Amino acid sequence: LVDEKDAPRADVWWSNEPFYTVRLAEQGVLEPYESASGERSFPAGWPGALRASDDTWYGFALRARVIAYDTRKLAAEDVPTTLRDLAEPEWNGRVGMARPLFGTTVGHVAALVHYWGEEPTRQWLQAMEDQGLRLYDGNSSVVRAIAAGEIEVGLTDSDDVWAAQAEGMPIGLVYESSEIEGALSPDSVMPMMSFGALVIPNTVGVVRGAPHPEEAKALVDFLISETSERLIMTSDSRNVPIRESASRELFVLHPEAEIRPAANVNLEEVAGSIETARKLVRDVFGG
Repeated sequence: LVDEKDAPRADVWWSNEPFYTVRLAEQGVLEPYESASGERSFPAGWPGALRASDDTWYGFALRARVIAYDTRKLAAEDVPTTLRDLAEPEWNGRVGMARPLFGTTVGHVAALVHYWGEEPTRQWLQAMEDQGLRLYDGNSSVVRAIAAGEIEVGLTDSDDVWAAQAEGMPIGLVYESSEIEGALSPDSVMPMMSFGALVIPNTVGVVRGAPHPEEAKALVDFLISETSERLIMTSDSRNVPIRESASRELFVLHPEAEIRPAANVNLEEVAGSIETARKLVRDVFGG
């Protein structure tokens, strides 16, 4: 899309995460579009935490970063719910995650950089490395490593856990706890303090100069609609709708899908820490 910026072929950008969507918007790849039907879905308009400040993208259909575990070896109450606890000697050699250079995993590290600060994040990464953290090529590989008995606990995305469970794998999840009071901000979070489960929305926006602009807007309208969110909710990924009427139905069927406590971070600010996060990861883990 960046290479085709002056003569785009795509009409719509749809991603299952927000961080590179923010970067495309910053590079001028996406154009502002306010969906009238989407805005009417909420009394006060679309939730501010799930839309671009310049109207270039919308967020919907949520996943979360979670701590997955082997249900054959651990009970939910025995699983750490803070990242700093995962770096304790008790968990030496028992923890894994995807190499955090791309996707939601580097977005997670970027959130730590933004809210903890660069040096505390480096210290946590180094502590994880010192305690024998095992790195994998993706989030789904993490849950498969748990099922194979290579590790007992792993950082991954909620949809990877649901998919693993659908295949009969002995995988459970817990959400990261929150130790903060009041609004989430860099000023309210002390270094290595837990601030809840990072919420990962799907994101969608109209490509600037789209060959079919009206069709592009219509597709955005549909993707952020309740109909679309319900379709995604009933898929194996079990994404959480942002409309409460739909999400309540999901939680009745699958109570564990409720993201609680949720860390509704400033996605644009977190995306601004991606390159710093990548540098820290390379410094600590190499590659």
